[in-house]
Amino acid sequence: MELEPDGMRDSSFEQSEVEVAEDPRVRLPRVDRGFVRASADRGRRPLPALSPTGDIDSLAQQLVALEDELAVVPEAEPLLVRVVRRGFDVVVSATALVLLSPIILASALIVRLDSPGPAFFRQPRLGRGGRAFRILKLRGMYIDAKERFPHLYDYRYSSEEARELQFHMTNDPRVTRAGRIFRRTSIDELMNFWNVLVGDMSLVGPRPQIPEMFEYYGPYENVILSVRPGIFSLPKVWLRDQLPLHETVLLDSYYVLRRTLLLDLRIIARGIYTVVLRRGVYS
Repeated sequence: MELEPDGMRDSSFEQSEVEVAEDPRVRLPRVDRGFVRASADRGRRPLPALSPTGDIDSLAQQLVALEDELAVVPEAEPLLVRVVRRGFDVVVSATALVLLSPIILASALIVRLDSPGPAFFRQPRLGRGGRAFRILKLRGMYIDAKERFPHLYDYRYSSEEARELQFHMTNDPRVTRAGRIFRRTSIDELMNFWNVLVGDMSLVGPRPQIPEMFEYYGPYENVILSVRPGIFSLPKVWLRDQLPLHETVLLDSYYVLRRTLLLDLRIIARGIYTVVLRRGVYS
Protein backbone atom coordinates (compact mmCIF):
# COMPACT_ATOMS: atom_id res chain seq x y z
CA MET A 1 0.00 0.00 0.00
CA GLU A 2 1.71 3.21 -1.16
CA LEU A 3 0.55 6.37 0.59
CA GLU A 4 -0.37 9.23 -1.66
CA PRO A 5 0.23 12.87 -0.49
CA ASP A 6 -3.12 15.01 0.67
CA GLY A 7 10.79 -8.71 26.94
CA MET A 8 12.23 -11.55 26.40
CA ARG A 9 14.11 -8.84 28.27
CA ASP A 10 16.98 -8.44 25.82
CA SER A 11 15.04 -7.83 22.64
CA SER A 12 11.32 -7.55 23.26
CA PHE A 13 8.75 -6.29 25.68
CA GLU A 14 5.08 -6.91 26.28
CA GLN A 15 2.87 -4.41 28.01
CA SER A 16 1.74 -5.76 31.35
CA GLU A 17 -1.83 -6.82 31.97
CA VAL A 18 -1.46 -6.19 35.69
CA GLU A 19 -3.39 -3.37 37.29
CA VAL A 20 -1.06 -0.44 37.84
CA ALA A 21 -1.84 1.99 40.64
CA GLU A 22 -1.90 5.66 39.70
CA ASP A 23 1.37 7.18 40.88
CA PRO A 24 1.40 10.99 41.25
CA ARG A 25 5.20 10.93 40.96
CA VAL A 26 5.08 9.69 37.36
CA ARG A 27 5.82 12.56 34.98
CA LEU A 28 3.37 12.56 32.11
CA PRO A 29 4.83 13.96 28.90
CA ARG A 30 3.18 17.20 27.81
CA VAL A 31 3.02 18.56 24.30
CA ASP A 32 5.10 21.73 24.00
CA ARG A 33 2.66 24.14 22.35
CA GLY A 34 5.39 26.66 21.66
CA PHE A 35 7.27 24.03 19.70
CA VAL A 36 4.06 23.24 17.80
CA ARG A 37 3.69 26.87 16.72
CA ALA A 38 7.37 27.22 15.84
CA SER A 39 7.21 24.06 13.74
CA ALA A 40 3.93 24.80 11.96
CA ASP A 41 5.45 26.08 8.72
CA ARG A 42 7.85 23.15 8.44
CA GLY A 43 5.00 20.79 9.24
CA ARG A 44 3.25 21.83 6.02
CA ARG A 45 5.96 20.32 3.83
CA PRO A 46 4.74 17.13 2.15
CA LEU A 47 6.61 13.97 3.09
CA PRO A 48 7.60 11.55 0.35
CA ALA A 49 5.45 8.47 -0.09
CA LEU A 50 6.80 5.28 1.42
CA SER A 51 6.91 2.12 -0.64
CA PRO A 52 6.40 -0.89 1.66
CA THR A 53 7.17 -4.15 -0.09
CA GLY A 54 7.04 -6.49 2.88
CA ASP A 55 10.79 -6.01 3.29
CA ILE A 56 11.29 -4.68 6.83
CA ASP A 57 14.87 -3.58 6.21
CA SER A 58 13.87 -1.55 3.15
CA LEU A 59 11.06 0.21 4.99
CA ALA A 60 13.34 0.88 7.98
CA GLN A 61 15.89 2.53 5.69
CA GLN A 62 13.22 4.78 4.20
CA LEU A 63 12.07 5.83 7.66
CA VAL A 64 15.56 6.47 9.04
CA ALA A 65 16.21 8.77 6.07
CA LEU A 66 13.27 10.91 7.26
CA GLU A 67 14.21 11.04 10.95
CA ASP A 68 14.65 14.84 11.14
CA GLU A 69 11.50 15.63 9.18
CA LEU A 70 9.42 13.26 11.31
CA ALA A 71 10.32 15.10 14.53
CA VAL A 72 8.17 18.12 13.58
CA VAL A 73 4.86 18.51 15.43
CA PRO A 74 2.12 19.34 12.88
CA GLU A 75 -0.33 22.17 13.19
CA ALA A 76 -3.87 21.31 14.25
CA GLU A 77 -6.29 19.99 11.64
CA PRO A 78 -9.19 22.21 10.53
CA LEU A 79 -12.19 22.12 12.88
CA LEU A 80 -14.43 20.50 10.25
CA VAL A 81 -11.99 17.61 9.78
CA ARG A 82 -11.79 17.06 13.54
CA VAL A 83 -15.58 17.07 13.86
CA VAL A 84 -16.01 14.61 10.98
CA ARG A 85 -13.31 12.30 12.37
CA ARG A 86 -14.83 12.34 15.86
CA GLY A 87 -18.33 11.74 14.49
CA PHE A 88 -17.05 8.80 12.47
CA ASP A 89 -15.29 7.42 15.57
CA VAL A 90 -18.46 7.62 17.65
CA VAL A 91 -20.75 6.04 15.05
CA VAL A 92 -18.38 3.19 14.15
CA SER A 93 -17.33 2.39 17.73
CA ALA A 94 -20.92 2.37 19.04
CA THR A 95 -22.03 0.16 16.15
CA ALA A 96 -19.07 -2.18 16.62
CA LEU A 97 -19.76 -2.61 20.34
CA VAL A 98 -23.37 -3.55 19.62
CA LEU A 99 -22.64 -5.92 16.72
CA LEU A 100 -19.62 -7.52 18.39
CA SER A 101 -21.15 -7.84 21.86
CA PRO A 102 -21.89 -11.60 21.46
CA ILE A 103 -18.23 -12.24 20.56
CA ILE A 104 -17.03 -10.07 23.44
CA LEU A 105 -19.31 -11.79 25.97
CA ALA A 106 -18.39 -15.27 24.71
CA SER A 107 -14.68 -14.37 24.85
CA ALA A 108 -15.07 -13.01 28.38
CA LEU A 109 -16.61 -16.32 29.45
CA ILE A 110 -13.73 -18.22 27.84
CA VAL A 111 -11.22 -16.07 29.76
CA ARG A 112 -12.92 -16.81 33.08
CA LEU A 113 -13.01 -20.55 32.37
CA ASP A 114 -9.46 -20.67 31.06
CA SER A 115 -7.58 -19.14 34.03
CA PRO A 116 -8.30 -17.49 37.39
CA GLY A 117 -8.91 -13.75 37.40
CA PRO A 118 -11.20 -11.16 35.82
CA ALA A 119 -12.21 -11.27 32.18
CA PHE A 120 -11.19 -7.66 31.53
CA PHE A 121 -8.29 -5.51 32.61
CA ARG A 122 -7.51 -1.81 32.54
CA GLN A 123 -4.06 -0.33 32.20
CA PRO A 124 -2.70 3.25 32.09
CA ARG A 125 -1.74 4.59 28.68
CA LEU A 126 -0.97 8.10 27.46
CA GLY A 127 -3.28 9.88 25.04
CA ARG A 128 -3.41 13.19 23.27
CA GLY A 129 -1.49 15.94 25.07
CA GLY A 130 0.07 13.39 27.44
CA ARG A 131 -3.25 12.82 29.23
CA ALA A 132 -3.40 9.47 31.02
CA PHE A 133 -6.32 7.13 30.44
CA ARG A 134 -7.00 3.48 31.19
CA ILE A 135 -7.26 1.23 28.18
CA LEU A 136 -9.79 -1.63 28.36
CA LYS A 137 -8.97 -5.08 26.97
CA LEU A 138 -9.84 -8.73 27.40
CA ARG A 139 -7.27 -10.37 29.66
CA GLY A 140 -4.86 -12.61 27.77
CA MET A 141 -2.19 -13.15 30.44
CA TYR A 142 -2.08 -14.94 33.76
CA ILE A 143 -3.17 -12.66 36.58
CA ASP A 144 0.06 -13.35 38.53
CA ALA A 145 2.37 -12.91 35.54
CA LYS A 146 4.21 -9.98 37.13
CA GLU A 147 5.09 -12.02 40.21
CA ARG A 148 6.12 -15.07 38.17
CA PHE A 149 8.16 -13.18 35.56
CA PRO A 150 9.30 -9.89 37.17
CA HIS A 151 12.25 -9.51 34.78
CA LEU A 152 9.79 -9.01 31.91
CA TYR A 153 8.37 -5.91 33.62
CA ASP A 154 11.62 -4.02 34.01
CA TYR A 155 11.32 -1.26 31.40
CA ARG A 156 14.89 0.04 31.78
CA TYR A 157 16.88 -0.19 28.58
CA SER A 158 20.01 1.25 27.06
CA SER A 159 19.60 3.44 23.96
CA GLU A 160 20.57 0.58 21.67
CA GLU A 161 18.31 -1.92 23.44
CA ALA A 162 15.38 0.49 23.19
CA ARG A 163 15.86 0.99 19.44
CA GLU A 164 15.68 -2.76 18.79
CA LEU A 165 12.80 -3.66 21.11
CA GLN A 166 9.96 -5.74 19.69
CA PHE A 167 6.40 -5.28 20.91
CA HIS A 168 5.69 -9.00 21.14
CA MET A 169 7.72 -12.10 21.75
CA THR A 170 7.08 -15.59 20.48
CA ASN A 171 6.09 -18.24 23.03
CA ASP A 172 5.50 -15.64 25.76
CA PRO A 173 5.16 -17.66 29.03
CA ARG A 174 2.74 -15.10 30.47
CA VAL A 175 0.08 -15.64 27.81
CA THR A 176 -2.84 -17.96 28.58
CA ARG A 177 -4.35 -20.43 26.15
CA ALA A 178 -7.18 -17.98 25.50
CA GLY A 179 -4.62 -15.22 25.10
CA ARG A 180 -2.88 -17.09 22.30
CA ILE A 181 -6.16 -17.25 20.41
CA PHE A 182 -6.72 -13.55 21.06
CA ARG A 183 -3.31 -12.67 19.65
CA ARG A 184 -4.02 -14.53 16.44
CA THR A 185 -7.40 -12.85 16.01
CA SER A 186 -7.03 -9.49 17.86
CA ILE A 187 -10.22 -10.30 19.81
CA ASP A 188 -8.65 -8.91 22.99
CA GLU A 189 -8.67 -5.45 21.41
CA LEU A 190 -12.40 -5.35 20.69
CA MET A 191 -13.03 -3.52 23.96
CA ASN A 192 -10.82 -0.70 22.66
CA PHE A 193 -13.95 0.46 20.85
CA TRP A 194 -15.18 1.59 24.28
CA ASN A 195 -12.11 3.81 24.64
CA VAL A 196 -12.88 5.26 21.20
CA LEU A 197 -16.52 5.87 22.13
CA VAL A 198 -15.63 7.83 25.28
CA GLY A 199 -12.96 9.87 23.49
CA ASP A 200 -9.73 8.38 24.86
CA MET A 201 -8.75 6.89 21.50
CA SER A 202 -9.57 7.16 17.82
CA LEU A 203 -10.18 4.40 15.31
CA VAL A 204 -6.85 5.25 13.65
CA GLY A 205 -3.80 6.71 15.34
CA PRO A 206 -0.40 5.89 16.82
CA ARG A 207 -0.04 2.82 18.98
CA PRO A 208 -1.38 3.45 22.54
CA GLN A 209 1.68 3.25 24.77
CA ILE A 210 2.37 2.80 28.48
CA PRO A 211 3.93 5.85 30.23
CA GLU A 212 7.19 4.05 31.02
CA MET A 213 8.13 3.73 27.35
CA PHE A 214 7.83 7.36 26.28
CA GLU A 215 11.28 8.23 27.57
CA TYR A 216 12.58 6.16 24.65
CA TYR A 217 10.57 8.09 22.03
CA GLY A 218 13.04 10.97 21.92
CA PRO A 219 12.02 13.96 19.75
CA TYR A 220 9.01 12.07 18.39
CA GLU A 221 7.18 12.03 21.74
CA ASN A 222 5.42 15.34 21.11
CA VAL A 223 4.51 14.36 17.56
CA ILE A 224 2.79 11.17 18.64
CA LEU A 225 1.10 12.78 21.65
CA SER A 226 -0.38 15.51 19.45
CA VAL A 227 -3.21 13.15 18.38
CA ARG A 228 -5.31 10.43 19.97
CA PRO A 229 -3.88 6.89 19.86
CA GLY A 230 -5.77 4.44 17.68
CA ILE A 231 -7.05 0.89 17.48
CA PHE A 232 -5.57 0.68 13.99
CA SER A 233 -2.05 2.02 13.51
CA LEU A 234 0.12 2.18 10.42
CA PRO A 235 2.87 -0.09 11.85
CA LYS A 236 0.32 -2.67 12.88
CA VAL A 237 -1.60 -2.87 9.60
CA TRP A 238 1.51 -2.81 7.42
CA LEU A 239 3.78 -5.22 9.27
CA ARG A 240 1.74 -6.50 12.23
CA ASP A 241 4.11 -5.08 14.89
CA GLN A 242 7.19 -6.72 13.33
CA LEU A 243 9.14 -3.45 13.27
CA PRO A 244 11.43 -2.67 16.23
CA LEU A 245 10.50 0.20 18.53
CA HIS A 246 12.48 2.98 16.81
CA GLU A 247 11.05 2.29 13.35
CA THR A 248 7.57 1.86 14.84
CA VAL A 249 7.83 5.32 16.42
CA LEU A 250 9.04 6.77 13.10
CA LEU A 251 6.15 5.18 11.20
CA ASP A 252 3.63 6.43 13.77
CA SER A 253 5.12 9.91 13.38
CA TYR A 254 4.87 9.56 9.62
CA TYR A 255 1.16 8.81 9.99
CA VAL A 256 0.59 11.84 12.22
CA LEU A 257 2.23 14.14 9.66
CA ARG A 258 0.38 12.60 6.71
CA ARG A 259 -2.99 11.84 8.29
CA THR A 260 -6.15 12.47 6.30
CA LEU A 261 -9.65 11.04 6.50
CA LEU A 262 -9.00 9.06 3.32
CA LEU A 263 -5.79 7.62 4.72
CA ASP A 264 -7.68 6.60 7.87
CA LEU A 265 -10.20 4.68 5.78
CA ARG A 266 -7.41 2.92 3.92
CA ILE A 267 -5.68 1.96 7.17
CA ILE A 268 -8.91 0.56 8.61
CA ALA A 269 -9.51 -1.49 5.45
CA ARG A 270 -5.93 -2.74 5.49
CA GLY A 271 -6.21 -3.57 9.20
CA ILE A 272 -9.31 -5.70 8.69
CA TYR A 273 -7.61 -7.46 5.77
CA THR A 274 -4.50 -8.12 7.90
CA VAL A 275 -6.51 -9.57 10.81
CA VAL A 276 -8.55 -11.81 8.53
CA LEU A 277 -5.40 -13.25 6.95
CA ARG A 278 -3.71 -13.44 10.38
CA ARG A 279 -0.47 -11.99 8.98
CA GLY A 280 2.54 -11.65 11.28
CA VAL A 281 0.75 -12.93 14.38
CA TYR A 282 2.49 -14.10 17.52
CA SER A 283 1.51 -17.18 19.53
